[in-house]
Amino acid sequence: MRIVINHLTRMQPGYICVAGINVQDNEHIRPILGRAPLTVDMLARNGGAFDVGRLVELGPTQARGTAPETEDHTFDPGRLVPVRELSPGSF
Repeated sequence: MRIVINHLTRMQPGYICVAGINVQDNEHIRPILGRAPLTVDMLARNGGAFDVGRLVELGPTQARGTAPETEDHTFDPGRLVPVRELSPGSF
């Protein structure tokens, strides 16, 4: 699944929340790791893939959302790949 990252939120120290738009169907997606939180090492500035305005490939995902977090999708961080930065106009 490819998404454009449009939200990054700092959580407790060392952790983040990420959200984006699925380029196939324009659905809002929040990538999660199941029970483990996303860590700041997954941010582009720390060598990871996530940054606002970036298109990323999550690889295969599994819908795990339940109300109110219906956008949650688990993914394998080993399959996470940054694809490209979007221009301001494209974003």
